[in-house]
Amino acid sequence: MKALGKWSVEHRVTVNLIMVFLIVAGMFTAMNMKREMFPQFSLDMISIAVDYPGASPEDVEEGICIKIEEQLKSLENIKTMYSTAVEGHASVVLELDAGTDITAKLNEVRTEIDLIDSFPTQAEDPVVVEIKNNEPAIYVAVYGDVAERTLKQTAEKIRDDLVGFDEISLAELMGVREYEISVEISEENLRNFSLSFDDVVRAVGSGSLELPGGLIKTSGGEFLIRAKGKRYTGAEYEQIPLVTRPDGTVVRLGDVARVDHSAVRPC
Repeated sequence: MKALGKWSVEHRVTVNLIMVFLIVAGMFTAMNMKREMFPQFSLDMISIAVDYPGASPEDVEEGICIKIEEQLKSLENIKTMYSTAVEGHASVVLELDAGTDITAKLNEVRTEIDLIDSFPTQAEDPVVVEIKNNEPAIYVAVYGDVAERTLKQTAEKIRDDLVGFDEISLAELMGVREYEISVEISEENLRNFSLSFDDVVRAVGSGSLELPGGLIKTSGGEFLIRAKGKRYTGAEYEQIPLVTRPDGTVVRLGDVARVDHSAVRPC
């Protein structure tokens, strides 16, 4: 310690230069340091979500959850894995060991999920994301004496405008209801058109599908074939053909049933 003090006294210029360097380096670091009022941090967790419209919890468990668990059970660095099956939706959450490279593991999980080719035909594409802790910095409320659909469209436009700013990395909607398409049929109409309820169910189920058609290999490369026939609006569902009469006229779903495209009713 005495030697350090003696050296400092004898080399005052050097000591002053070191002090100036440390001050400048500290100021530069402070000005360029990333600062967040609500910092985002990883929870070392990965979520896999799959929508399976119209399926019961038992069908979701058997057709989605079990297949994902079987496919991922051999992966390393997975601490725990638990799944949830509810009506029309499957969720599988992976908790990773501390220190695991989350980006590499996320890509590995996506690759394994893509290898599953036995999901039900009606199941939608899996969504694999990292679970992060995102604490909102501010809430924006949208209200007014207008229709709910108008409020939702306005909120979506505000959200899209906000994420256009460089300073905003994420904006999400909260408190909005999803829309559903409901089909209401009276027994009288079924009798008038000589239809059964099962006939309508089969027609609706087969009239809105997206099916893989296989792979074509050519000298120019490989091409995936997919039949895209999924319907998204009530007006599109109304055009589903139910029966063709001998004279060539077609009875469509809109002729027999009331198709309503509105927000999901609260339970």
